[in-house]
Amino acid sequence: MSSEVVSEVQVSLKELPMDSWMDHLPCALWDVPLRNLAIPGSHNAITYCLDKSDRSPVDLTQPDLLQKLDKYMKPLIRPFVYKWAVTQEATVKEQLDCGVRYLDLRIAHRPNDTSTNLYFYHGVYTTLTVETVLQEIRAWLDVHPREVVLLSFSHFLGLNQDLHTELISTIRTVFTSKLCPTTVGTPPGSVQLR
Repeated sequence: MSSEVVSEVQVSLKELPMDSWMDHLPCALWDVPLRNLAIPGSHNAITYCLDKSDRSPVDLTQPDLLQKLDKYMKPLIRPFVYKWAVTQEATVKEQLDCGVRYLDLRIAHRPNDTSTNLYFYHGVYTTLTVETVLQEIRAWLDVHPREVVLLSFSHFLGLNQDLHTELISTIRTVFTSKLCPTTVGTPPGSVQLR
């Protein structure tokens, strides 16, 4: 791309509406692969709904000392854990409306939970399930059909093979036609959204 086109594109980008910036990209960028674009992302994207209650233990990735302090001194320790753990205060819809197109999603199954519900976590677990948030993302994509959202699922705390299979099934069920086909170099069992 010539420097004149880059300068023209940089000026144009400032004018894009945040909730649909991809739809309004200048035609000079239409054929640029996503991997070559700077995509705004959100670290630990679903920490805006961490569970402050006593029913959500400190997650098992935290040091033993913190887990013990939380167990015996919850009223003193929990506010500190919560303040440290929240990395995003905006809901997933608000993040997408502000231009975020890459979401870092850390998946967990709560210890001693007999259901197959999956949650997000960072220090403690979220109040919203993975399926609920994925449905919110799907609803947003339905309103913004020319936007692309990249979902990075990671960590998988407490997931056995059955829960992992359930997660993949949920992703496929929620996003159906929004999933991008698997490409060369994509790990087996992975899914891509469009």
